[in-house]
Amino acid sequence: MEGNMLKESYTAFSYHEQFQHKMYFPLIRSKSHFSISDDCCVIGMPWQQNYWHFVFDAIVYVMYLESVGFTGKYLILQSPFAETYLRLLGIVENRIIYVKENEKRLYVLTGAVYIPLHPIDTVRAPYILRGSEIIMKNLIASERCFPKYLYVERIGSRKLKGCAKEILKEYGFESIVPENLSIEEQIAYFHAADVVVCPHGANSTNSIFMKKDSVFIECFGKSYIAPCCLSTILCQNIKYRMLVEFNGLDCEKEHMRYQKSDDFEISRNLLRITLNEVMQK
Repeated sequence: MEGNMLKESYTAFSYHEQFQHKMYFPLIRSKSHFSISDDCCVIGMPWQQNYWHFVFDAIVYVMYLESVGFTGKYLILQSPFAETYLRLLGIVENRIIYVKENEKRLYVLTGAVYIPLHPIDTVRAPYILRGSEIIMKNLIASERCFPKYLYVERIGSRKLKGCAKEILKEYGFESIVPENLSIEEQIAYFHAADVVVCPHGANSTNSIFMKKDSVFIECFGKSYIAPCCLSTILCQNIKYRMLVEFNGLDCEKEHMRYQKSDDFEISRNLLRITLNEVMQK
């Protein structure tokens, strides 16, 4: 890389730790190599296969570089949502080089190399919002009728237990499982809704596509409370409510029994109070 300096973002991790922590792309010995002479942004941050981290980490840098006139290529981990997002952002295919997970190929970069660091919330918001605006303009309008009151079910860990789904149904909420929908369909559901109730997780990412003055109600188990989308959606004038698991215990030892991935239950009374407030019933 004559005349250029490559600055590694994560140098404290060994080769094996890079794969363990999903820190792409480690430098490896390989007979197979691919040469890139264009300027290139290597988006290889941790947890990039996670929907939220891709949008709130990777897309931030794509939007920043595009805003300052970057015309080079993006070297990025391949995933269905990466391909969809970059297409909807208008990034042409010949500027994207997708790398498969654990692909053993050496990429030789001979142009200027950009390796982003982990962004902070105050930096994220304007670029995330600009990206969501572009995506909504490029999204093909659907004639489908979407619900105004939406409950987003979670199928992995941290599922919402108890009678919440039945209560939401009483208030006219319709349920979706995002894993059964395309990214475009997920965006359309969130954008059409006036009120969305969602257990915390990657599905909360789609709240950035909600309309001004709509309401996003995010539910948390008491062992993991991290409203990661809050600063961004508040910039869009989306109304935010948080519902947190509570069982009347206020004991540190009791709290430590619970894990980040545990399913949880929220108070039916607090849920009804919140729904009555936001739906003015």
